[in-house]
Amino acid sequence: MKKYISPIKGIKNPIWWEQKGPAIPFLTYGPSYASTITLSKNYPIALKYLVCFVENGEFSYSYEEKDMKKIGDFIFNKTYQDQNFLGQIIKKWRYFLNRYYKFCRKLDEVDFKKIDNNQFKELFEKFCNFYYDAYSFGLLADPFAAYADEKFPKYLNQIVKEEDKGKIYEYFSKLTESEKKTFFIEEKEGLLKIFLYVQNNKSSINYKNFDFFLKKDKHFIKLINNHVKKYHWLLNNYARVKKISANFFIKEIKQLIKKGDNPRKLIKEIKERFEILNKRKQELIKRLGGDKKLKIFVLMMESFSCMQDQRKKSNLLANHYLIIFLRELSRRTKISYDDLVYIYPPELSEILRTKKIDKNILKQRKKCVVFYSLNKKTGILNGEQAKRLKREMKLDFKSLEAVIVKGIPASSGNVRRRVRILRFPEEISMMKNGEVLITSMTRPEFMAGIKKAGAIITDEGGMTCHAAIVSREMGIPCIIGTKIATKVFKTGDLIEVDADKGIIRKIK
Repeated sequence: MKKYISPIKGIKNPIWWEQKGPAIPFLTYGPSYASTITLSKNYPIALKYLVCFVENGEFSYSYEEKDMKKIGDFIFNKTYQDQNFLGQIIKKWRYFLNRYYKFCRKLDEVDFKKIDNNQFKELFEKFCNFYYDAYSFGLLADPFAAYADEKFPKYLNQIVKEEDKGKIYEYFSKLTESEKKTFFIEEKEGLLKIFLYVQNNKSSINYKNFDFFLKKDKHFIKLINNHVKKYHWLLNNYARVKKISANFFIKEIKQLIKKGDNPRKLIKEIKERFEILNKRKQELIKRLGGDKKLKIFVLMMESFSCMQDQRKKSNLLANHYLIIFLRELSRRTKISYDDLVYIYPPELSEILRTKKIDKNILKQRKKCVVFYSLNKKTGILNGEQAKRLKREMKLDFKSLEAVIVKGIPASSGNVRRRVRILRFPEEISMMKNGEVLITSMTRPEFMAGIKKAGAIITDEGGMTCHAAIVSREMGIPCIIGTKIATKVFKTGDLIEVDADKGIIRKIK
């Protein structure tokens, strides 16, 4: 084992922002590499410091605070000086994104059993490069959100009337609401349209006779299969990849029938909600004076919210294909898939050539592993050396004692409910309706829990994060960026959530 040399030595007084979730090492590499090395090739400025641990089936992405805010400040000032700067970013991002999705469709046609190792390696490397390019620009949403969360409430405080000073975060929340539908809403709307087709073609449809309808209507099956093709990746994460089947969406429609929902009404409500949202935002901009700084902020928030949503989509889809490649590597090398999940993508080529994996490194990585990208230098530490770096960064937090926790109000509302701490999607089944969902950060696979939640609280995230966007879409009170909520509260605690002011109180 090489002598341990601290990779973070030389970084002055770092403050680390941490994001957590379930993961296998193989799937965490892409976002880490893309946000540092790839972004630095595609954009004038990129993250200098990123460290990603995987231990006990959980990842921990850590960004350095000053680094994040520096990039956010750069993006805003460049766009303020020249709006074409933002337009150029979006144009380049869309090119990379379309190229990536096009290549994904090409992969769907590949019969991996009919290609040799060189072709397999070439396909894998090309896929990774296209994925990293598409993903990299979406990472700009995080530093911009860090900038906006700190700077913009202060700016609003300068321009609002004295009698409106108490509404700063309410205004901030309204101005950061996205006018565009997330992929979650698009999927929901698409399924409702299929449900509407069912209702239009079978006026007496009910939960019991729906299965008979399925066997008779070929167009319905075509609609469902197209829906599967578009959204089969929806429940993927960094730890688990599961292709959603037609039966999953059919069960969703059956539940809508059972509840007696009206699809036409629900589709109309979605449309009207976004029309009202846009009108409300424009009225607020006008009320606040509508100066250049305000308009550019709203434009950038809208743009980066969209980019972040597509970033997540590209990531969930990428995990689907990465696991296909990994399983094919297992087939070709006769190495267990359960062992291969601990490798990183750059190691695939050598393992494919030698058909061997270092058992000693594998044993260490199963304990703990870290990939880091610091000042354009990348590296991997395994086992005890990875744990040593984690201790050095002071990421091993224990529970904290506190009665009041503060964060950023993302979606307004007040509730008094019991807490449900969620670390993994598998824990959602234990959650009761109305409980306050507290987690490090939400992801699409948490949607079943979010639908049950009386409120949402996260340790991490800014106004463009998943929790902020989805909570506003669903009208659920939400506070983000508390840093410590998962360490202060425990499942069963009674708390009071004031999402108008960003305050959580423990009720003794």
